[in-house]
Amino acid sequence: MMTDIEVQYRELLEEYSDTVTRLCLIHTGNKADAEDCYQNVFFKLFKAL
Repeated sequence: MMTDIEVQYRELLEEYSDTVTRLCLIHTGNKADAEDCYQNVFFKLFKAL
């Protein structure tokens, strides 16, 4: 069973995943750095919940 925080995180991930991916690609200019950017964004988001 997931905690409330895990549920919130999953909902945010589903809602904003594509947008964050696009913004990271635009910002970094390459796939590898965009993947790092994406992970950093969602890691910080999870810590903030």
